[in-house]
Amino acid sequence: MDLVQVADIVAGSIAYARRNSVPIPEGKKLSPKRRVSARFRRALELDSFDDVRAGKVNILTIRGQKNDPMPVDAHSISVNNETC
Repeated sequence: MDLVQVADIVAGSIAYARRNSVPIPEGKKLSPKRRVSARFRRALELDSFDDVRAGKVNILTIRGQKNDPMPVDAHSISVNNETC
């Protein structure tokens, strides 16, 4: 596994958690993506994947300007000063 794949998993986990923040009913099985996202969030000791700068974790959402024909919505995360 290379750093591009790690960055893809990190960005995918953040994006998935933000899009699917609806609570799961009791007894319903979690999807594999939701399990990976939840485990990653717990490993970083975060309550959510909102933009945060705490300790060694820095999550920032970059959005394009309103009038941009191609708005950018990107996630950046750094852990231990390594940016993914």
